[in-house]
Amino acid sequence: MNRKTLYTIFFTILLLIILFLKCSVVDEKTGLNVSTPAESTFRELILNDYLEKSTGDEFRYMNLFWTSGDDYEGRDCNNKDLMNFVMDRLSAVEIVEHNDKLDNIPDEYYYLHINGEKAGEHIEIRFLGEYLYVTFSVLDVTEDKQRKIIYYNNTTEHKLFKTTGNNLEDGYLDELFDMFEEHK
Repeated sequence: MNRKTLYTIFFTILLLIILFLKCSVVDEKTGLNVSTPAESTFRELILNDYLEKSTGDEFRYMNLFWTSGDDYEGRDCNNKDLMNFVMDRLSAVEIVEHNDKLDNIPDEYYYLHINGEKAGEHIEIRFLGEYLYVTFSVLDVTEDKQRKIIYYNNTTEHKLFKTTGNNLEDGYLDELFDMFEEHK
């Protein structure tokens, strides 16, 4: 190998090590490097990711459910103004990825099902106290040109987040639930 190739390999490895160290945090208990959890807003960590992967760019309607044990009640909304209000409010919520499992899941909670433009695409948010359990499903379209077949498959992702800073106020989801009833 010539000298230029050796320098290129050396600096590439050095750059990768620097990037790894910059994106890692040392766990105080174990002394091991762990990834820094993503921290930002709902819009940046969830909504933008969903919109980038989905085939549509709009939401058709929302369902808000209240659940307690085996009991639940659901309300619908297809009012664009109310849906925009909900999305604007959620977009500003500050969250951080939570990589541990939840020890205590509340008996009563709300979950919001936001239906995408295409069949099967959706975001579902379970409001578990200070945590948000988010599931989103997007449509994968693959074309086999030789056999002239189009395959449709849904890809689903599950993530847990903890709200920080700009939390949803107590009673917000109760008020929203009442608004959905008015806008059936």
